[in-house]
Amino acid sequence: MNNCLISFIFLSLFTATAVFAADTISSASAPPAVEPLADPQEQARAERAKARAAVAKAETALAKFCAEEDPHATDTIKAERDRVCAAKIAKDAAEAQDDHLREQKARHYAEAEAERVRRDKIHADAAKLKAADEISIESPDAIVVRSGPGNPVLGRVKSQVCQGCHGLRGYSVITLIPKLAGQYAHYIVKELRNYQEGTRTHQIMSAMAASITDEELDDIAAHFAVQKKMSGGNTEENPIGKNLFLNGDVDRRILPCVNCHGAAGKGRRPWTSVFPVIGGQHKDYLRVQLQNFRSDNRSNSPVAIMNLMTRSLTDAEIEGLADYISGR
Repeated sequence: MNNCLISFIFLSLFTATAVFAADTISSASAPPAVEPLADPQEQARAERAKARAAVAKAETALAKFCAEEDPHATDTIKAERDRVCAAKIAKDAAEAQDDHLREQKARHYAEAEAERVRRDKIHADAAKLKAADEISIESPDAIVVRSGPGNPVLGRVKSQVCQGCHGLRGYSVITLIPKLAGQYAHYIVKELRNYQEGTRTHQIMSAMAASITDEELDDIAAHFAVQKKMSGGNTEENPIGKNLFLNGDVDRRILPCVNCHGAAGKGRRPWTSVFPVIGGQHKDYLRVQLQNFRSDNRSNSPVAIMNLMTRSLTDAEIEGLADYISGR
């Protein structure tokens, strides 16, 4: 009995020892557990978030520091406070300005891209019409330079209300009705708006202009602007008109017409609404307009410049100018 008990105890101890030894060996031989590596991008984001939080905390503390007034602070501390707070104000202003400039730059880029797309479409459409000989554009550049913000292709349809008097392409038949072919779009729009506002009056034109919207104005003006510029084809040159056109009259303070209206009156600044193309315009129309400026029946030129230039002109000089300019 005792021998059996001793054998059982010995066997139990042996078994426990063996199990312990096996666990020890297993633990010693098994590799240590490795934690998975963190995502570098996640770590970077966490670091940036931590940095932003620290900056925000510091700025909050600085704002509080600048807002509070310590009555016990020495002059040195107050001076340092003023310096730090002034630096913060300057930094905030610079950041606000940078944000504004970035927004402005982005807006300009977007507007420029939209304008490029619009111009490309107009150019393609106008090229098709030119190929079909439905418009007489002198060059592709004429579309961009002379048409202004309007669409000349759409303007061809919208200008039907104008074509009865001014012609399909702006070559009017009645000599008291102006040619519009090749006239700068900005100038056409300006004159039509003057009719709408009453600063220039004409029984028919005032009524016609009143019914035209701003978008229609731009498109109609663009249609006439891209046509081949008006031409008179007169080989003879009126000497009185030529002298005034090229030289003016210093004694009477009359400026040469060429200064504003360009060589042969074909214009100098396509983007302007001030100085129109006049070379090749109908003689009768030119005569009447010069007379109207002289008598102040028309006064819608900028700073009344045309009223000043025509004030001292004689009937013979007006006739000479109309004759010379219409022949260009």
